[in-house]
Amino acid sequence: WYTAWGGDGSSQHSWAWQIGCSHAHQFYQNPLAAFGLLYDKSATGLAGKMQANGAEQDYEMSLTRQLELYLWLSSAEGPFAGGVTNCWMGDYETYPSGVPTFHKMAYIEQPVYADPGSNNWTGNQFWATQRLAELYYIVCTDADAEKASANIKPGGMSIKEALKTVLDKWVKWFTDNTELTDDGLFAAPSSIKWEGAPESWNEKYVENTNLHAKVNGMNTSDLGCLSSYANTLMYYAAANGVKASGTVEDDPSNLAQHGLYIAQQLLDREWKVGRDNIGLSLTEHNGSLARFWEQEVYIPAGNSGTYPYGYEVKNGAKFIDLRPMYKDEGQSYSKLYAELEAAYKKDKEGGATIKEFDSKTQDYNYGMDCATDSSAFTNVADVDLHYHRFWHAGDIMWALGTMTELYPDLVPDGKVDPDPGDDKTDWGNVDESEGASPKERVDVSDVVLLARYLNEDETAVVSKQGKLNADVNASGKPDTDDMAKILKFVAKLIPYESLGTTKDN
Repeated sequence: WYTAWGGDGSSQHSWAWQIGCSHAHQFYQNPLAAFGLLYDKSATGLAGKMQANGAEQDYEMSLTRQLELYLWLSSAEGPFAGGVTNCWMGDYETYPSGVPTFHKMAYIEQPVYADPGSNNWTGNQFWATQRLAELYYIVCTDADAEKASANIKPGGMSIKEALKTVLDKWVKWFTDNTELTDDGLFAAPSSIKWEGAPESWNEKYVENTNLHAKVNGMNTSDLGCLSSYANTLMYYAAANGVKASGTVEDDPSNLAQHGLYIAQQLLDREWKVGRDNIGLSLTEHNGSLARFWEQEVYIPAGNSGTYPYGYEVKNGAKFIDLRPMYKDEGQSYSKLYAELEAAYKKDKEGGATIKEFDSKTQDYNYGMDCATDSSAFTNVADVDLHYHRFWHAGDIMWALGTMTELYPDLVPDGKVDPDPGDDKTDWGNVDESEGASPKERVDVSDVVLLARYLNEDETAVVSKQGKLNADVNASGKPDTDDMAKILKFVAKLIPYESLGTTKDN
């Protein structure tokens, strides 16, 4: 899972420390890196340049062992199960009878984290499998790389055979469970429910007929995960020799081409529906944010202290007690925090409570999913969230770059606005009316429409662009403050330039 180290930085070098972890998660494996260290003989590559004794043998073993782990954790349907540990419930003694093993380590469904389970979220599938697909592409398209690594035999297979074995199943399961809707949206698995376990590893690949993955939730807004998924499908298609230009034609009978079709559709669709004046984002909801106020952080009784910023640390502290900066006014997140807190209080008034996993009333097996149930907090779950995560942006750009490198002749499907910066310049024009200039397009009808919309009048239809135009305070969504500001302009109390940023107006 991880390793870390440090020590005395002074000239005395009087102490040092190192910590590690007794768990290995499928998500954190990177056979692509081991392959590169062994076989990248370019001017900047490290192949043949490692100075430590036995380094090449170490990385040959690392590459083999990681690919064996993926073969072993490949479920009957395709997704990869959790991982292994040599520390069963904090104990390095003998594992319980019947626990499957991999090179003397015990199978565990959810390594390290159980709330929620660390291998339920499909982001851990996409990122890990993207690295496998990249490696598959290399050995399928570079004869020298394949030849140089011919001595690596995970499970008695070549690298190419091993990767094909796991990727064919994985791609089929995910593409079978991906939805492309007529309204231009999309959905792909967001969460997986696990059943069963693999057989103990015996040096050869055996189909896992007793290890199963089922869809437990669908993702319609996590653009980082969807982009990594598309990235994986592109490398898989290119590895299988799929050629394409213009717009990819779907062919469900050809798994690799079908995957490329889905990849292009995901990238095209997220680009069309997700862009705003910052980047790409779609509305999310998360009832578990009630844990800001509900979740007690474990601090032993009798222990207390202060954080560097002066926050008190003591037994019984809730999460928000250790992060009081969220309460600060005048911050970019202040309005959202207030909205979430109000929703939380409304849920509490209605009797909502969080249900934590209780091993006294439920069967417990080490490493199982023990997620806290926050479903009672329906008002918190109704709050619209608009994230612009750095890693989302990175995965989106990475996928677009992969499309450019592997399929430079593909073009976006349909008309795409080339400048997202002009999507929010028509400030105040809620009904998207016509007019010679921006200020002439804003009048009392915009205020009335926005008022009806905010009062949940089902006949008051405001388009996505209309909502962007209405958000003159740039809070992430239109609200009564926006309505008041637009009304001030209509009443000639403020100039048009006071609406939004108006740098283009």
